[in-house]
Amino acid sequence: MVTTNSQNTTTTLTDRELVESLRRFRGGVIPAAVLRELIARGPAIEDELLRPLRSAVADAGKGVGSIPGECFFCFGLLLAHPSVRQVPVIEQLLRLSESDLEEAVGDLKHDGLIALLVGMSRTADVDEVLAWMDRVIVDDSVNCWGRWSCVSALTYLVREGLLDRNAAIGRIVSVLQQRSSQTYDLISAASVAELSNLRAVEADSFVSECFDQNQIDDSIFNRTDWERERDEILTVEQKLNQLPEPQFDIVKILKTWSGFRYISNSLDPRDAASKLDPESNFSGASSGLSKREIDQHLLAIRESNDGSFPRAAVKAFGIHIEQVKEHLIEEVQAGMAKAGGPDARASNAPYLALTILIARDIPLPSELLLAILDLPDDQRMDLFGDSMHSAIVVAVALSLLGDTGPIDRRIADLQRQDVDRAELAAFYYLSAYRGFLRRTEAIDRLAELLRETRGQSQISTTSLVEALCLMSAVEQRSLVNEAIAAGEVSSRFSDAELLEMLDDPEQANVQIEKDLRKHRDVMGQIEASVMFDRAVLHPPKTRAQPSHGQKDQLPTSVPTIRNVAPKLGRNSPCHCGSGKKYKKCCLRK
Repeated sequence: MVTTNSQNTTTTLTDRELVESLRRFRGGVIPAAVLRELIARGPAIEDELLRPLRSAVADAGKGVGSIPGECFFCFGLLLAHPSVRQVPVIEQLLRLSESDLEEAVGDLKHDGLIALLVGMSRTADVDEVLAWMDRVIVDDSVNCWGRWSCVSALTYLVREGLLDRNAAIGRIVSVLQQRSSQTYDLISAASVAELSNLRAVEADSFVSECFDQNQIDDSIFNRTDWERERDEILTVEQKLNQLPEPQFDIVKILKTWSGFRYISNSLDPRDAASKLDPESNFSGASSGLSKREIDQHLLAIRESNDGSFPRAAVKAFGIHIEQVKEHLIEEVQAGMAKAGGPDARASNAPYLALTILIARDIPLPSELLLAILDLPDDQRMDLFGDSMHSAIVVAVALSLLGDTGPIDRRIADLQRQDVDRAELAAFYYLSAYRGFLRRTEAIDRLAELLRETRGQSQISTTSLVEALCLMSAVEQRSLVNEAIAAGEVSSRFSDAELLEMLDDPEQANVQIEKDLRKHRDVMGQIEASVMFDRAVLHPPKTRAQPSHGQKDQLPTSVPTIRNVAPKLGRNSPCHCGSGKKYKKCCLRK
């Protein structure tokens, strides 16, 4: 247990609370303070670290959120205090599918497992660890990453002085003999690579036979690799010393990964002030934009309107988002300050800024996003258009870190428009998808809301049924079937498609990814809106004039006839002849 002081409030955190907080840190952030605190608590936290891993094994493949978001960090924390007591859970993890193992432990699945095996061998009976490794290597029900890592770990044990070199070579040759009937085999390729690392030139003729029989997957390690390394003038010790050192400190490991650009020294993910880690390998746009370029692009965005689209600025800011994200947040805040006023539609800057930020997955202040959700419908549409509400919900899921309270209250507010309340249902499955919210919690809340709203609003019932199906919540099948059978669902999906996603987590996941890709496409989002006139987004291309003496060429085929009717801008007169602006008349019909 640890006592911390956050915002002058003393909070006592248990081991479980600290472990569970790991899933609520945003992607790309090293939760250094929490990791350091858990490491300091020593082997006593082992059961708490293994608990999410056991849950991943039990629930893998069930759908969105079936792999707890903290699994990756928990696996990494085992490196600090490796123990053979961890072996049963590790073996179960290694029997997961490749995709589930990747989701659970990420890129720790190879080097991390090697380090764990080395650490176990240092602190336990090495023969016990070796016996387990021998069994795993030949077990085809174990994920290939698990078998590959066990083969590689033999070489590391030789370097550590925990295993005799000849004994290691004998084990690896035995693996190759047992797999002699395989062709283009990955494990055989990994085995030959380790023989090379051990300078096992005495096995040259045997290895050549393996290549002759096409046993080796030569996309992993080929005959040329073997012969080149065989002929190197190196001692065994020199060759082994070329291998990277196994790492046991998860914080130091992540600091070398380009995917972890930020570091947080807070124990509370809600208060985490993440900053770019100067020690990370993030190769972002360090050269980036000059101050002059930023100012020019900001001016272009501020001057944008229905008839003026700052294409170059949108592209540049999307690329150099780390440089300009604070500027863009300020543009959104400036727009909110004008909401409801005469200048609210003077510029499309708030819309463009929010679109770019959401597309690049930049966390925004939750208070700002909730304030946007709470704007009267016409004011929100003036600032952010007609198609941004679902994108804002995506951003809210990233910013609230699994805190369901603000969304629970808004869905329960009968004064809100049905369409707004309905779109908020996506918050639950998106939060589970990102790992911030436990799967069971998300499903239970969606089911509870569906029971409460059935018969009141078809649009709300539909969105809640869709959310349960996207989570493959088979435990709520009867509730979903009842709503469909009663004709209360009018979905973008057919009934058959809804039930397919309910039963097939992979299909549901594909749909969620498809929806998220739509929000990550800045130009696609802009084109789907009515914030800019179509002619501005797609200016006609100037036809090149034929050179002197050159005749125009007739087309060799009849061009496809396409519908080129102009898309109405939001401030254009409505086509129905009412005399009102399109946005005030038929836009949402």
